[in-house]
Amino acid sequence: MRRKTLTILFADVQGYTMRTARQTREQNEQFINEIRSFIKSHTEKAGVNFVKSLGDGFLLTFESPTDAVVCGQEIQAQIKQRNSNLTDRFNAIRFRIGISTGEVNIDDNGDVYGNAVNIAARIQAFASPSDVFISESTYLAMNRSEVNVMDLGPQKFKNVLHDVRVYRVLHGRPDMDDFSSEMSEKKSSLPTIFFTFIIILLVALVLLFIFHEPTQQLFRNKQTQNTSEEITQLMNEGNYRAAIDLAKKSLEENPAEVHLYAAIGEAYLKLRNYAKAEDYLQEAIDLNSKDAMPFFNIALVFEETARYNDALLTLGIYINKEANEFKKKKALQMMHDIENKKVATRAAEEHKEKDRLERENRERALQERERELRAREQLEREERARTIEEKELDLERQQLKIEFQQQKQSIQQQSSQKFADQEAQLNQLVRDGDFDEVTELGEKMLKKDPHNIKLRGIVSDAYLKVRDYYRAKQHMQQAINKRPGRANLYAKMAVIHEKAAEYEEAIDMLNEYIARETSGYKIEQAVKMINRLKEKL
Repeated sequence: MRRKTLTILFADVQGYTMRTARQTREQNEQFINEIRSFIKSHTEKAGVNFVKSLGDGFLLTFESPTDAVVCGQEIQAQIKQRNSNLTDRFNAIRFRIGISTGEVNIDDNGDVYGNAVNIAARIQAFASPSDVFISESTYLAMNRSEVNVMDLGPQKFKNVLHDVRVYRVLHGRPDMDDFSSEMSEKKSSLPTIFFTFIIILLVALVLLFIFHEPTQQLFRNKQTQNTSEEITQLMNEGNYRAAIDLAKKSLEENPAEVHLYAAIGEAYLKLRNYAKAEDYLQEAIDLNSKDAMPFFNIALVFEETARYNDALLTLGIYINKEANEFKKKKALQMMHDIENKKVATRAAEEHKEKDRLERENRERALQERERELRAREQLEREERARTIEEKELDLERQQLKIEFQQQKQSIQQQSSQKFADQEAQLNQLVRDGDFDEVTELGEKMLKKDPHNIKLRGIVSDAYLKVRDYYRAKQHMQQAINKRPGRANLYAKMAVIHEKAAEYEEAIDMLNEYIARETSGYKIEQAVKMINRLKEKL
């Protein structure tokens, strides 16, 4: 990104949207290419750069402010020459051109940004068709001896912090105007007799021209006069369409009758067909810019279409051209009314914008409220669904729990019955003294019911009978681990240790027994057994 002081030229085609709407795609493409080629033909000079095209608009940069203004004049002059050679006036092209000078930023792609670009774009939108408007910065920087301008005063533009003084570039050069002024002063100093002589000479020449004019030309002028009077009569009667038809027919026969364009434009204005009125009135202005009335009528078009800046500017031009003081006062009053309309329209637009923003805020608040309500309703529905689901799950869990308990009870009952049968068989084996069978069956039963202390005690006693003291102690120890508070288990373990000749371990088990036993008799028997074991030691 680099910075440079440049002059920005914005050019925009007037009536582009309406024109492209009534053309085919091929015609539109040809039209755009013609305009682009025409604009690019003015960028071949040194110090001129074609930056980009924006649909119907173009952005050029100049190192010289004077070159930019002169280029704008050349564009308008060549376009005017092109339009004058057309047979179909609807193919005419008109540019609005705005120019401003200042420091801009240039990116790596060559595009430009900055306040000067923004001001040039605003001035272009403010400019009249076929005109070049420039900012004060360009006016002060250019060679003013090469360009003649009219001061339009300070103007307010959107997104521009300060007022910008705007100038309209006029046709001709200042030195030519000075020469005309000088000649006028000299003429004013000539003797009265000289002026009288000049007037007589001019009258004589006019009379000579009239008398030598062919009869056909006289007849054509008479016919044109009759047609104009008839058009005027139709306009006064309010028969505007008939006036348009007659004027168009007359134009086909006499294309040079410029005032007919103004008449057609005025008739379309009365019919409120503002687009066609503007086209015909602009054509009348382009062909004869000295006639003041088309400027007044096109100002009315601008007023009716709420283009108040264009209306004020055009009325200013009309006042400069109009000689009738009454009409000038009428135009000044109209300018005052338009200024009031402009202020009222701006206030109405601001009020409308304020209402729009308030409406959008209300709608946004309502939408937010609706979203909150929908979200809350969704949460409530989800919560209710979860509650129902949880209740259903609770019922299902309770049902499963009941079924599980029933199955468990059934299994326990079956297991208890089977175990009772096995226990009865085991007791029968103990009574029969078949201790090997007791240990074998008991081990199988303990695998299915390892927490059965009674069964483990029976198996331990069986191992003791067959003198397998190790397994007897192992089963009894597991029983003690399961029920450490049962005193009789320690007494049985003491007997096993005694049988295994492990007297000290037997004494320890008896002491544990005494610590847990509550019966005095049993404690006394345990003490006697301890004394007996001590004697064996």
